[in-house]
Amino acid sequence: MENKESNFISAVVYVRNDEKNIEKFVTSLRRVLSKNFKSSEIIFVNDGSTDKTINIIREFSSNVQDVSISLVNMSFFHGIENSMKAGMDLAIGDFVFEFDSVIMNYK
Repeated sequence: MENKESNFISAVVYVRNDEKNIEKFVTSLRRVLSKNFKSSEIIFVNDGSTDKTINIIREFSSNVQDVSISLVNMSFFHGIENSMKAGMDLAIGDFVFEFDSVIMNYK
């Protein structure tokens, strides 16, 4: 018997040159969202990354079907606060989780 929460969950994630940590983060976040919620979305806000972060997110999103993944590209560096506001404006979840870093130093 599946016991998943029925509220729609949004996760807004700030990324900037995070190619070394993004794959582990998005895999873990997707696993938690899929396990606990019937419907969810992940909104990545790219604040002017110059590395392969965006390519990794695009590749990952093309292989995922149980979580909606969106990517917002800021036109130039805006900083965490303004970038997160842009992601929050797009979030449609009943509850929104904000991640200002993809480094997971917690369980």
